[in-house]
Order: sequence, then structure tokens, then C-alpha cells
Amino acid sequence: ISIISSSSNGWGETEFDKEKPDEFEYDAGKDIPGPLQLGFAIRSTGTNARPVAVFIGDCDFVANELAQSRISNWHFTSDLLEWLLWPEVQQIQSKPFSAQEFKHLQ
Repeated sequence: ISIISSSSNGWGETEFDKEKPDEFEYDAGKDIPGPLQLGFAIRSTGTNARPVAVFIGDCDFVANELAQSRISNWHFTSDLLEWLLWPEVQQIQSKPFSAQEFKHLQ
């Protein structure tokens, strides 16, 4: 099951400029339009189905440096672990952040 996706405003960048790593824009016909599925979970089958594995497109978000400096990463990781340990939690409830709020969290 998909557990993480971008908004329809997100996209998959296909060409990166090494000299300007923080500058990018959507290029129709080249980039992959959103929403993008970025994380998946596998559940066991049967009447007591529970999450057994999670696959995320990148693991940097849980690295000490990023988890401590970006509170949204910490919240997501905490919610994800809670969901894996206590499957009765139906959804990962991480707070959505606007682009302006997110810049302040980084």
C-alpha cells in the first residue's frame, strides 16, 4: 500500500545542475509530474493483517543530522515507527506543512 505521496504540485526532477543544486523547476515533457508515490508498506494477510515492512525512496530523512534539524522528519519517523509497532493506528498522522513553514523547519 502507498503510504507517502507528493502533492500534484510535486514532480520528479530528471536533470540536475551540479553547479546549482538548490535551483530547479518543472520541465514539462522531461520531468515526471506528481503526485509521486514515495513510500510503500507491505502488510501480512489474514484477519490480523499488520504492517510488516516499509520501503521509503530515500533514507536520509532519518539520519541524525536531518532528523534533528528538520522537525518534520522527526515527526514522520516517530509516526512511522508507531504505526509499525501498533498496527491499530490506522494512518500516519504527520502534520502537513506549507512550503513557507517547511523552509523555517529546515
